[in-house]
Amino acid sequence: METKAGASIYNEISVRYGITNFFTNLSPYLQNTYFAFFLTTIIGVPNIALAGVLTSARSLDLLSLFVIGIIMQKSNPKMGRFAFWIIFSALITLPIYILHFTDLGLRGKSAFIFYSVFYFLALFTYNIGFTAYNGAINVLSNDPVQKVSLSAVRSQCNSLGKIAFSVTNVVIIGFFASLLGSDSKGYTMMAVVISVLITLAYFNVIAMLRGKEIYVPSGRQSIVQKTSLWDMIKNFFTKPMMLLIAAASCLRLGQYTVMGLAAYYFAYVAGDKGMLATYLTFSTLFTFGGSFISPFINKFLGSKKTYIVGLAVFGIALLLSFFFGKNPLGFALLLSAAQVGMGICMAVEMAIYGNVVEFTTVAKGKDVSAFLFSLSSMPGKIGTAISGLVLGLGLAAIGFDPKAGVTEGIVMGLRIIMSLLPAVIMALGIIAFYFFPLTDTKMFEIHQQAEEIKASAREAASAQFK
Repeated sequence: METKAGASIYNEISVRYGITNFFTNLSPYLQNTYFAFFLTTIIGVPNIALAGVLTSARSLDLLSLFVIGIIMQKSNPKMGRFAFWIIFSALITLPIYILHFTDLGLRGKSAFIFYSVFYFLALFTYNIGFTAYNGAINVLSNDPVQKVSLSAVRSQCNSLGKIAFSVTNVVIIGFFASLLGSDSKGYTMMAVVISVLITLAYFNVIAMLRGKEIYVPSGRQSIVQKTSLWDMIKNFFTKPMMLLIAAASCLRLGQYTVMGLAAYYFAYVAGDKGMLATYLTFSTLFTFGGSFISPFINKFLGSKKTYIVGLAVFGIALLLSFFFGKNPLGFALLLSAAQVGMGICMAVEMAIYGNVVEFTTVAKGKDVSAFLFSLSSMPGKIGTAISGLVLGLGLAAIGFDPKAGVTEGIVMGLRIIMSLLPAVIMALGIIAFYFFPLTDTKMFEIHQQAEEIKASAREAASAQFK
């Protein structure tokens, strides 16, 4: 696999950076799969209270991104901003993550308060480390081509992590539950395993960052490095950033809409819940396939056009599923094939985000990298929020009732919401990204200017020892 520079995307830096994402994403996988189940079946939290726990924690989670970005941006630790916050997250997340999957015997109101607080803290501390991990891509890459390599391998490792979790989670939880004689302890030990793996993975990145981040004492910082809250806010609302977030949010919204309705379709239309597992397995494999071929596409088209291709593949496959997926199996396979587009986009998305951050530093004359990287999860949060609304209103609009029979109208309604509507959303994403101004050629020019800014920072840093 070759890049424009003729080098393989697989090298020590890209593999070490990517394998970290293999482990870090085990955290949300466990939460999304089991946390609600853990609360209702082990702790005995009522459904209404469960909604309160999840909604309140996830709402605060979105707001916390801004807080994390501001704190991280204003910090200036000697060991390096990203390295410091990665190690902080690695150490503090460990006990918090374990506790929010531990049965401490709390019930009723005290259980509601405890698990609401610790679920939010688990999300918050994870966001700190993941923000710093995202920001490390600009520190570890020497140019836009290498940035794509790190982004692509990271995406591939993400898919592999999902496959590994899908294959092993039931076995591991069951093993510990049997060994310790308690279902609840099975979940707790799974949380222990994942927390330890994430901590070790983060220390791998810290080692990679050693000596690469530039420390400049506050008194010697240049105008570029001195930033205010207003600098952070106004430099977030730039054309490249808004268009990237718009396109990435469309991608997530389409993805989450399809995934959210899959269980309804296979349970009530196909009449076979087992097909859901088949669909999820094939979806993950197709996503990995998309992330694997993405660097080839990027080699010839550049990151902007590669992202557009990914959106187009996703949308076209959804259209094909609507018009030609007449039976459940065909529909499932075509929906799975749409994930190739998801993989193509995700393989280059973090590289594009890094380019936007670098562009902002050069174009606006202010380095607000940490703040901007803290918002790199925003498309996912936006997609989650809107998809919930789409699912609720969509099911109501087609008259879906799990206690009533499934009519032809409801089947067609589900197909429209699951395939035709997301295809339209992908088209909106393509339109938004068509106007994205940062091509790879332009980014090489911007990168050179960014390197000059870094060189000035190194001079200021070395001057303190003279």
